[in-house]
Amino acid sequence: MRQRFQTSAPLPSDFSDILHAWHVALVAARASDDADLYASAVALARESLDGYTTVQDFIGVYCTPDDALKARVLALCGEGEGHHLEPGIVMGSACTLQFRQPMEKAIA
Repeated sequence: MRQRFQTSAPLPSDFSDILHAWHVALVAARASDDADLYASAVALARESLDGYTTVQDFIGVYCTPDDALKARVLALCGEGEGHHLEPGIVMGSACTLQFRQPMEKAIA
């Protein structure tokens, strides 16, 4: 079943669930037979997340991405092409990897 983007902002109590979903998405992407395709799609999706720095920013864009980001992710997932990657896995993985950068800087 194809995962869909959420359409409403998360509640504060949902933060841990969303962070867990991102981790699960990253694990799924890395374990997939299409891991190389996921890696490429995630790298390109991350470019759209460069301006985000807080967990609230990433959760907001994950749960309610703008139309341009939705279209980009869907295109990266191969809508109408031979390979069909899961948009939720691409976005969750991209958010996980992109959010790690400010977290690692804050810890250092």
